[in-house]
Order: sequence, then structure tokens, then C-alpha cells
Amino acid sequence: MGVRFRAVAVCLAVGVLSGAGDAAAQSAQTRYSLANGCFVLRAAEAGSAVSEPLRMKATDLGRYLLYTPDRRFLARERGPADLPLPGSGDRVGKAAEPSEDANWRVDEAGPGRFRIVLPAAGGKVLAVGPGGQLALVDPASAGSAALFGFDAVNGCASFPEIDPSVTGTPARERSPWGEVSGLLDAHMHMMAFEFLGGQAHCGRPWHPFGVAHAMVDCPDHHPNGAGAALENVLYKEPARTHDPVGWPTFRDWPHHKSLTHEGSYYRWVERAWMGGLRVFVNLLVDNAVLCELYPLKRNSCNEMDGVRLQARRIRELQDYIDAQSG
Repeated sequence: MGVRFRAVAVCLAVGVLSGAGDAAAQSAQTRYSLANGCFVLRAAEAGSAVSEPLRMKATDLGRYLLYTPDRRFLARERGPADLPLPGSGDRVGKAAEPSEDANWRVDEAGPGRFRIVLPAAGGKVLAVGPGGQLALVDPASAGSAALFGFDAVNGCASFPEIDPSVTGTPARERSPWGEVSGLLDAHMHMMAFEFLGGQAHCGRPWHPFGVAHAMVDCPDHHPNGAGAALENVLYKEPARTHDPVGWPTFRDWPHHKSLTHEGSYYRWVERAWMGGLRVFVNLLVDNAVLCELYPLKRNSCNEMDGVRLQARRIRELQDYIDAQSG
């Protein structure tokens, strides 16, 4: 069948999976140390707060969802037919769900000063308008109105996430590149959510927008799992249906007998690290024949395209974990 494997040894270095530190306690803020902290935006020009408390949920290195106390997201507002709203700049409001219109990049602009950029808006920056309202404007005309500070506060909502539910301090080595003692998992397929065309595996080990977007079932498994042909054939007991809801109930999956649902969410790998896992070998895997046979797909069936994509994804996961750790 032309099965191809590529292995990547992943060293779970001390601190990489340690979760976010207390960003508010760090004396020298950087665009990374804001991760998962609670802040209000302070207009650098006026020195006054211009936002409610915002949870800075990292989506990547230096990129954030700005999560509000009412559990929504600071986002660009759009008009009919997905057109920007009229005016000197795009209005900024709140969205019920995260999207690229709520995925902000924080750039450093001097000690204690930052610009907040929305790549989805063509690089427009957040700025304070004449009435004190936040708007998205062209950076060339924004001036100091687009410079902000982040003041640590209380009152933020907790962003939904899986708790590893363990306590204690894992053993630390003398340096990140020193000798590692612990457990080794020699066979994992952590990026298999992209194999066989990318639609055969349900859920993924992380998502920039969090667990509510990562731990979801395949569309064809709804409403009761009856349409999950591959799952029902491969499940290691007589054919059955299943509850397609993953997060937050996890009623029927993940399960060790299920071969099509995600079982290595990154917080669970963190739990294993805290218990002694120090290295796992990630096998990049694909199969062109099975990919062609399976009717649902969004990726190429070329096996080398598949393993290159999976290699890129595991590096994206590395960046995501680093971003959570500030």
C-alpha cells in the first residue's frame, strides 16, 4: 500500500509543558509574557484605561484572543456581505466566538509600549478614537493613539481549558540540553489528524482557539455517531454509535478502543510529562491508497505532502506550547 513513515523525536524539555507563568508578576513585560494574564489596556498617550479586564489567551507566539469578562472576544465588527463598516476606521466590538477577526498580534513599540495589530484586517492597528472608543485604523495615520500599555488587574474570566488534574513539581535537569532521566514513548502519531486526507481523524491535539475547537467530532459523526462508518468499523468491539460531543462532556470519546478520535491532547501529554515522560517519538504517517478510498478529504493524498504537513504541524504545536508558557 505504499505506507511511509517519518519519525520525529520530541524531547519534552523541562518548562516547555509547564503551562503559563504568572504574566502579571513579571517585572519587564514583553509581547510573550502577556500570555494568559489579566490586563486592562492603558492608552499610552493619556495614561488612562480604555478597556475592561481582558484575558490574554495566546493563540501563537505574540498573538492573542482578548477574552472579556462576559466570555466574549474583542473583535473587528463587519457589515453586511462581510464588508468593513464605514467610517475613519473599522469598529471594534465583541464576538461570541473566536475567529481571525479576533486574533490579535502584539508588537513591542518601546519599553512598556505596544501596538495591537489585526492581521485579518490587513495590518490595521487598534487605536483610541476621539471619543475614547477603540477602532481599527491604518497604522500610518494612527500615531500615538495606537500605543498601549498593559496594566495587570483582577476580574478576568477564565478561558476554557482542560486541567491536567495533577499536583507537584516535576524533576528538573540542570539545563534544557542536559541529560534527561525519565520515561520514553517510542511510538506516537500525534499529528495523525492530518493523515488520510485530514477528515478521517476527529479532533486534534491543540487548536489556536482552544480546546472547544480542538476536541470536536467529525462533521459526519453527527447527530448520534450513526454516520461514522470508519469509526464504527474500527472500534474494537461490535459496531456501535457514539455521542459525538467531545469537550466538555467526553461521554464516549476519547477512548482507548476508538481509533478515529483524538487521544493525545497537549494538556494530557503535559500530564504524562509531569508523571515522568521525557521523550516521545512522533511517527509521521500517511497512506495514499486508503486516502483515495476514503470519500471525505481536505488534504492531498500524496504521502510526502502528508508527512511534510504533519512535520509543520508539530512545530506549530511547539510554538503554541511555548506561547502558553510566556
